[in-house]
Amino acid sequence: MGASALAENESVTVSILRVHCQRLPIGYAGTRPRDPHSCWHSATTAPTIAFRATIRPIRSPLGPYSMKATPQVAMTSFVTIFRPIIVLWLASLLLCGPAQAQSTESHISDPEGALKTRQRLANILVRYANEVMVSVDLNVGGMNVALSLYLEATRLDPDHPDTWRKLLEMSLAMDREDLLEEITRNLLRISPSDKKAQLERLLSAILTYNTADDRIAALDQLLEPKTAETLGPEVSARLAFMMADLHRRRGDIQLFGQWLRESIALDPTYSDAVGIATGFLRDRVADHVAYVELLLGLLTADLTDDNILATLNAYLMAEGAYESAERMITMRMDQLEARGTPAGNKIYQDLAMAQWGQGNHEKALETIGSRREMLNNVYEALAQSEDPSKSPLELAQLKAPLPPQMAAVQVMLSQGLDSTVQSEAMEDLILSVDFEGGLSDMAVEESQAQAARLLNSYWMLLWLNADMNILETKLETIESLSGLSEQAKERIRGWKLLRAGDYAAAAEIFKQDKAPHVMTQIGLAEAYIGLGQNQDAAMALLPIWESQRNMPTGLWARDRLEDLLGVPVPLSAEAMQMNELVAELPTLLDRVPNDPRLAISMRLRPTEDSFKPYDPILIEVKISNNTPLPLAIDQDGPIQDLLLLQGDVRVPYAEASQGPGILMQIPSRFRILPFESLIFTIDLRRYWIGTVVDRHPLYGASVDITAILNFMMLTGSSTGKPSHQPGLMGIETDVNDIRIDGQRVTEAWANRVIDELTGEKVSEEELVDMALMTHIISSNKGSLIADPLPDDVINAGVDTIIDTYPRLDQISRAWLIAVMARSPRLEPIWEMAERSDSLAVHLIQLMRSLDAARQAGSVESLLEESAVITSLNSDIPEVRYLAEWMEDLAQRARDERLEALTGSGEPGG
Repeated sequence: MGASALAENESVTVSILRVHCQRLPIGYAGTRPRDPHSCWHSATTAPTIAFRATIRPIRSPLGPYSMKATPQVAMTSFVTIFRPIIVLWLASLLLCGPAQAQSTESHISDPEGALKTRQRLANILVRYANEVMVSVDLNVGGMNVALSLYLEATRLDPDHPDTWRKLLEMSLAMDREDLLEEITRNLLRISPSDKKAQLERLLSAILTYNTADDRIAALDQLLEPKTAETLGPEVSARLAFMMADLHRRRGDIQLFGQWLRESIALDPTYSDAVGIATGFLRDRVADHVAYVELLLGLLTADLTDDNILATLNAYLMAEGAYESAERMITMRMDQLEARGTPAGNKIYQDLAMAQWGQGNHEKALETIGSRREMLNNVYEALAQSEDPSKSPLELAQLKAPLPPQMAAVQVMLSQGLDSTVQSEAMEDLILSVDFEGGLSDMAVEESQAQAARLLNSYWMLLWLNADMNILETKLETIESLSGLSEQAKERIRGWKLLRAGDYAAAAEIFKQDKAPHVMTQIGLAEAYIGLGQNQDAAMALLPIWESQRNMPTGLWARDRLEDLLGVPVPLSAEAMQMNELVAELPTLLDRVPNDPRLAISMRLRPTEDSFKPYDPILIEVKISNNTPLPLAIDQDGPIQDLLLLQGDVRVPYAEASQGPGILMQIPSRFRILPFESLIFTIDLRRYWIGTVVDRHPLYGASVDITAILNFMMLTGSSTGKPSHQPGLMGIETDVNDIRIDGQRVTEAWANRVIDELTGEKVSEEELVDMALMTHIISSNKGSLIADPLPDDVINAGVDTIIDTYPRLDQISRAWLIAVMARSPRLEPIWEMAERSDSLAVHLIQLMRSLDAARQAGSVESLLEESAVITSLNSDIPEVRYLAEWMEDLAQRARDERLEALTGSGEPGG
C-alpha cells in the first residue's frame, strides 16, 4: 500500500473515532469525555479489515447482486437511465405530509357492505391468517394461504396499518419482492411516519438495480444532506450503512470507512454499524484507552450486548484497570442472570482476579467460595440422579473440583493465612488437576497434546510448592506420553535446586535458559530474592507484572514487588484513564439488570370501559424510555422488537380459555429517544381471543392480558413445558377484567329483531342482532336471568334469517357466515354459501369448516367435507389453494392414524 493510500486509510480511521467519541452524551460526569484527540491520535493504518468476530448476524439489506427477475427489474431502458431521478422522486413522496401525500383509491372493487361490517370481516380474515401462521401444521402451502387471507383483508379494509405490516413481514419472509411496492406505498399512506415502512419502501426501490454502481448512484441521491435530513437520522443511517457495505464489497476501504462513519453519526444507537466500526478499528487503534472509549460508546448504543461487555472486560483486565473491570464483570454477571444464562467459571475467575488486583484478597476468596458452592450443588444433583440411593450425608461430602486456574488463584490468595486453609486450597488444586487429567484420558486426544496440557499443570504445581511425590508422579506420566526437551529438564532441575535452597545454582540455570518461559522468569526472581538481590529480583518481576496483568502470574509478581519495595505498585496511566472513562458511565446502567423499570416502563390500557359484541377489543400499549440515552428497538437490542401477550378469557357457563402466546411486532420505530414514549394499539379480536369471544357472544366475556417486553423462554424442570418470563431488561405488566358485553335475551328483544329483519334493508346493528339470534337458535337454554324463548319465536327467527340471508350483500353474508352458530335448522344458509361466487364467503366457509373439525378433534373429517371437495375444483385460485392445504392437513392426519394402527402409512400395511 502506498503512502497516499495509508494516509487516506488513517484519515478514515481517525474520522470514525472522532465521530464516535464525540457522540457520547453529555451528563456522564457533567461534561463530554476528555480531549477527543485522545480517542484517535494513535490510530494505526493496518491495511486489513478486522471485523468484529462476535457481532450478531444481521439481515443484509443488499441481498445478492444478481437479483431474480421481477416486474420491477424488467424496466425499459428509458426508465433505467432515469432511475436515480425516480428514487429521489420516491424519497420526496415519502417526505410529504399526510395532507400532501398522493391519495390512493380504495382497494374495494365493489362498494357493497357497510364500512364497519367490512372492517369486522377483515379482522376475522386476519385472525384466521394469524392462526395459520402459528399453527404446528404450517408449511409453504400454509404461508400462501395466510398471504391470501391478509391480501383479502386489505381489500376489505385498506386503511388498517397492522394488516399491511403483517403483509410486509410475509412478503419479506417469502421473498415476494413483487408485493413490496404496493405494501409499503399503502402503509405509508396510512402511517406516513412509519420509519420501518419508509426504509423498506426505499430499499425495495434500490434493490431493483442490478449493479452496485446503480445502487450507489441511487444512494448518493438519497444521502444528499437536504434529503437525508428530511428522511430522518434513523432511515438515513441505515442507507449510509448500505452504502458502506457496497463499497466494502467493491474493496474500497476508504469509502467504506467514510460511509460507516456517516452511519454512526446519524444514529449512534444503530448497533450493527457501530459494532462493525468497532471491529474495523480493533487492529487499527494502538491506543487501548481509545478502544475502550469506543467500546463504552457501543455499550451505550446497546446496553444488552454481552459481546461488548466481554471484550471490554478483556481490555480492562489486560491494562490492570481492576476497579472498572470489577464493575463491568458484575454488570455482565447480572445481565447473564437476567437472561437465565448462568455465568461460567471464567467470569468468576476474572471477578476474583479483579478483586485481587484491588488488594481485596478476602473478597476474592469469597467469590471463589461462592462459585465452589454452585459447582457442589450441581455435582450433588448429578450424583443423586445417577445413584438415588445415596444418603444426604454422602451427598454432602461430595466435593466438586474447581477449574485448575481458579484453584491456583485460591492457593495464591491463601498464602499467609491459616495453615489449614492453605492445605485445603492445595488439595483443591490437586483435585482439579487430577480431574482434568481424567477427562483428558477419556477424550480422544493425541499423546503429544495431552502431554503438553499435563506439563502446564505440572509447572503450576511446581511453582506453588506441591508435594514432591505428586510432582514426580505427574512427571513420569508426562514422560511416558512424550519426552521432555532439554530446556524443560534444565528448568525442572533449576526449580528443584531452588526448593532445596541452592539459590545461586538455580539462578545460573535460569540465566542460561534463553526461552521466554514464565517459569524461568519466576524462578529467576525467586532465586534473586533468596540471594537477597532485591533490585535484580524487582527487575525480573516487573516485566512479568507488566505483560500479564490479567493473569495470576502477573498479580503474583505485583504482590512480590510490593513486598520488596514496601509500597503499592501504582496503576499505569492507561489503567487510570480507563477507570476514569468507566466512572463516567451512569450508575443507572449497573442497576438496570436487577431493576429494568429504571430504564423501561410499560403500561396497558383498554381504550373503552367495555366493548360491544363484535367490536374491536383495543388495548393501548405505552412503552417509555426512562433513561438519558436513546434505546434501540431491535431483535437483540435493549428493547426487543417483539412483544409477548398472554391471555385468559372467562365466559359465563363455559370453561376459562388460555390460548398460545401472541407475538406482536413493535411498529414504526427503530428507537425511543430519552424520556420519550411509544404508544400503539392492539386489537385482541385479531387473535385467538376473538375466536373464543365470538363463540359465546350472548353471555359476554372477561379478558385478562399479561404483556412481557424482552421475554425469554424457559422449560419447566418438573412439567417440561415451555414458559415465558422477562429476560434482560424485561418487564411484565397486565390489565385485568377487560369486559366484552353480551346480549340480554328476552322475548321482546327477539320479536323486535325478527320485525326489523323483515324490512327492506338490513342495517349494521340489525346484522349483529341477526348473528346473535343464530346463537339462540343453536342453543335455546336461557340463562340465570332469562328463560328459553318460546318455540314459535324460535321458528319465526329461523324462517326470517333464512329469508333475509339472500337479501344481504356479499360482504355481510361472509361476515354472518363467520360469526353465526351452526345449527341443523340453519343449514340452508350453508348450502347457499357453497353456491356463492364470492371469494370472501368461500374463504370464511372453509375456515369455519376447519375450525369445526379441529374442535371435534378430527381434522381427517375434512376429506369428506362437501365445501372442501367442491372448492378443490374452484375457479378462484385463493379458494383452491386453501382447499388443497386443508386436504393436505386431513391426509396427513389420516396417514398418522393409519401408521399408529398398522405401523405403516398405507392402509393394510
